[in-house]
Amino acid sequence: MDDTGHNAGFAHWAGAGGNTSGPVIAGNYHAVIDAHRGATVTPLPPGQLPRPARRPRIALLPARRQPAPLGRDAEIAALARALQTGGAVQLWGPRGCGKSTLLRHAAARTLPPREDGVVFLDASHGEASDLAQELFEACYQTQGYAPARSELRQLMTGLRLTVYVDNAELTTEQLRELRDTAPDAAFVFASHDSTLLGDGTVLELAGLARESGQALLERALGRPLPENQRAAAAELW
Repeated sequence: MDDTGHNAGFAHWAGAGGNTSGPVIAGNYHAVIDAHRGATVTPLPPGQLPRPARRPRIALLPARRQPAPLGRDAEIAALARALQTGGAVQLWGPRGCGKSTLLRHAAARTLPPREDGVVFLDASHGEASDLAQELFEACYQTQGYAPARSELRQLMTGLRLTVYVDNAELTTEQLRELRDTAPDAAFVFASHDSTLLGDGTVLELAGLARESGQALLERALGRPLPENQRAAAAELW
């Protein structure tokens, strides 16, 4: 529900696992979770909503740093041009073509963030509402607070971020809802299918060229390929 009590695109809920206990605020509701006595939920009086403080530096980068992707200079340049034009960008292609590697490299090393910072999110285990909350927590110092959709949009408006979302297997509507959460941010999505549908720049990522594929194999082996193994490498490519 939204803060008026009606259904909205994002459902506001709070989940607690393990030995979690304590207060959680979702929308206009205050919940106290206790492992022994259960949970109580009460509406917050007007003026009692938390006031999250914006982080002085917004930088949520990929956890794992990887070597630079081989043979992707043209794709990185195309991504940089697309970000300069504004709007959203979607990298799409089959599994194993290198979308995650390219996205992580762009977020962590290659492309400069926008004025207010950069956020990298992994959507493999979350829905659009979960990603919106993760984005909010990357930008604000908060604990146990899930703002209502209208409050969330108000807090995120004006933040000029670059937001990279890996494994973004979301529908066109879900992509739009997530972008609406931070209307002034530039989003880059990586997914298997093209679902942006004219609402930004769509870049298809194909497999590596033969020379780059051989270089990737040599990197993995830690040695150059001898001449008598290059035919087998070509078959593998």
